[in-house]
Amino acid sequence: MEEKKEVISKGEGKDVVRGKEFKKEVGSQLKRMVDPDKVIKGTKRGRKADEKKKHSELENKQTFSVSFRKNEKMRQKLLQILREANAKEFGNPVEFDDLVFFLLENITKKDIEKLKENSLDLKAKVMREFAKQNEKKGEEVDFWQYVASSLKIS
Repeated sequence: MEEKKEVISKGEGKDVVRGKEFKKEVGSQLKRMVDPDKVIKGTKRGRKADEKKKHSELENKQTFSVSFRKNEKMRQKLLQILREANAKEFGNPVEFDDLVFFLLENITKKDIEKLKENSLDLKAKVMREFAKQNEKKGEEVDFWQYVASSLKIS
């Protein structure tokens, strides 16, 4: 009487919990349970490149701090304004917060336009003019053709 022994390999018989197919199936079921339309992406660990950083949107709870270490001229101007505002005999001292709130109440649309213009660097100004030129002509001109025509190079 010879007994025949069958060797059950790893994937046969029972569902192997550690098997790749089982993990894929469970993962796809979990994705469908969470949100079937949402594509779930893995997050990478470690330091992110500058262009991949997401700019945080301003929230109602966000606070601000200002550093004048790099711009000594503006720091001196701010201190001079505060000294002049505090050159009085009565009342509470004028602080930085008071100055900011006063400026926020009195800012105009022209001031905001100036801020927008001052925030543009040279590259952004060129790209803005290029977009205006394309919109004005109604045709797509190559960027380098635009630069050559601006420099009067043919």
